[in-house]
Amino acid sequence: MTVWNVVVSAAAQSDIDQAIAWTADRFGAAQAARYEALIVAGLSTLNDGPMAPRSRPVSGRSTMRRLPLRGRAPHYIVYRAQEGRIVVLRLLHDAMDMQRHLPA
Repeated sequence: MTVWNVVVSAAAQSDIDQAIAWTADRFGAAQAARYEALIVAGLSTLNDGPMAPRSRPVSGRSTMRRLPLRGRAPHYIVYRAQEGRIVVLRLLHDAMDMQRHLPA
């Protein structure tokens, strides 16, 4: 089995940091730690390749896929396979207009 190199873009890292900070502010450090663990688990899933279970294509973006975080977490990891690696582009809330927040 090939293990893919997963690279988190600056925009995605900012999204992750903001989601964890928001969760800590609203629900406390323990909940933020659980949410961070969900994000890490989602990123780890991508080590197996771009066709991760539960991932789906992003509508109108043939090279991009989205992976929902497990449980009732309302975020998607948006990524694409590029030059033998997986590039995580964003962590987006499911209420956000995905097309507006993705690179061209």
